[in-house]
Amino acid sequence: MTPLRQRMTEDMRVRNFSPVTIKLYIDAVAKFAKFFHKSPALLGPDEVRTYQVYLIHEKKASWSAFNIAVSALRVSSAIPCHARHRSLPHRLPGRTYRPVRLLRQGA
Repeated sequence: MTPLRQRMTEDMRVRNFSPVTIKLYIDAVAKFAKFFHKSPALLGPDEVRTYQVYLIHEKKASWSAFNIAVSALRVSSAIPCHARHRSLPHRLPGRTYRPVRLLRQGA
């Protein structure tokens, strides 16, 4: 299993997707990659649009199949790339922090 597929599967499990949905989405992204003969990580919005046009006009996909493909591509594009990854600062400047347990007690 490729790292991208593994990450996508893990992310969907964390988000409590059903096993059937996970399988459908993985298959949809695999078909998208196969259509372009490239990894989905190398494809962008222009390729997604081209694939959507292909599904509707050439393949004559049903609306449910089209929606599965679009939703799967949304989930796969939500996976952050290492190049776009930015970490948050450990503490925001100028703020006073209190432990969460004190906030719950109303202190």
